[in-house]
Amino acid sequence: MGMRVGREFAIAGLLIGLAACSAAKDPLDELAVGERGRVVRVLDGDALVLDTGQSVRLVGVEAPAAPYRDREGDAGFEEAKRILEDMVLGREVELRYGGLTRDRYDRALAHNAAALPPEAERFQIVEGVAGAMQGSEERFAVCDVALQGSPLILEIGKSAAELCQLPEGAKIRARGFLRDGRLEISHPLNLEKLD
Repeated sequence: MGMRVGREFAIAGLLIGLAACSAAKDPLDELAVGERGRVVRVLDGDALVLDTGQSVRLVGVEAPAAPYRDREGDAGFEEAKRILEDMVLGREVELRYGGLTRDRYDRALAHNAAALPPEAERFQIVEGVAGAMQGSEERFAVCDVALQGSPLILEIGKSAAELCQLPEGAKIRARGFLRDGRLEISHPLNLEKLD
């Protein structure tokens, strides 16, 4: 079984700095530079927490609401949260402000400029069969898993280290950023067994 690659749908306005790869002026240049930090937690599809402890509400994004107290979450909540996790969890980000900087809950109201690869549109979903596993020489990776019949390597990050135990021959679906023939797997939920 080879691999199938499909594009994940885009979340309009989520990371406005990603379009800056073209010759056009970067919209982030118009915003005030804020805190920097690594995303350590995603609360829902439009809120996250940095390693500095700062909670952030992403400006310009309205995702389905999470469950709260006696209220059920909106349809699509889990999917929106997972997509944001795929995009930013474990990554260094810089907050940018275009006006009001805090809400009544002391969350930063910011745009998020992630240090993503220039091919950020290369977020992919891949299905295939797991091949051999070996240690990785990449800085933030624990192991590499080959896909049978494909040159693609799954780069398993430290926060997803449990996936290094993936049995050879397992049918899988993985999602992450594809760069130089390597698909970053930065969270355990980014890879699922299809068996």
